[in-house]
Amino acid sequence: MKLAIFDIDGTLTDSHGYDVHFFAALARAVGVDAVDGALDSWTHVTDEAIAYDVFAAHGRAATSDDVAQVKARYEAALHVHMTEVPPMPGAQAMLDALLGDDEWRLAIATGNWTRAGELKLHAGGIRTNGIPVVGCDERPSRAELMEHALALSNATHGAFEHVVYVGDAAWDVRACRELGWNFVGLNADPDRLLDLGATHVLADYLDLDAAHAALDTASAPR
Repeated sequence: MKLAIFDIDGTLTDSHGYDVHFFAALARAVGVDAVDGALDSWTHVTDEAIAYDVFAAHGRAATSDDVAQVKARYEAALHVHMTEVPPMPGAQAMLDALLGDDEWRLAIATGNWTRAGELKLHAGGIRTNGIPVVGCDERPSRAELMEHALALSNATHGAFEHVVYVGDAAWDVRACRELGWNFVGLNADPDRLLDLGATHVLADYLDLDAAHAALDTASAPR
C-alpha cells in the first residue's frame, strides 16, 4: 500500500496570499505595525513556529494563551476576508483519482494551523472526503507534523511500502530530505525545486497519468 501526503498552500490551493492576515494578527499581538511576512526568513515555516518566534523576537516568551489569541484573530480574519480560493489546476481530480485507487491512501499535512488549513481547502472547493488534515498545532516543525500524519495513517491502515509528500516550496524539500521521504514538487517554475534536489516536479495535476506516474516513481531529494 502507498501513502500520498499533500501540503495545502500552493499545492492544493492557491492560498499563500491569505498569510497576510496571519502576520497582521501577530503584529497586533506583539504591538507593532508589521511583521516580516517573508516565509523563507523563518527557520520553521509553520504558523505555530512563526508565532512563537515573533513573540521571542519582540522580547517576550509566548504563552499558549497568546498563541490561542493569535489563532482566533487569524481565523476570524479568514472568515471575513476569504471568499473563493483558486484550487491548483487538477487538484480535486487528482485526489479523486487516488481515492478511487485501492493501492493509495491519502493524508494532508500543512504548515497552517489545522482550522486555517481547513478553511482554505473549503474556500478552494477541495473535498477531503474523509482525508485526515494534520496542521501544525503544537507541532512547530514541518518534519514533526509530517511524521504525525504518517503515524495517524499507519494506525489506520498499517505500514506503507511507499510514502510520498507533495509540496511546493523549499521547506518541503528540506523536510523530505531530513526524513528521507520521497517527494513530488508542484511549482510553475520546476527549476526552483529541481535545483534544490527534487527529482519530480509537476506544473499542475491536469495530466493525471503524469501526476500518478510521478507519485509512483518519486524518490527522496538528492
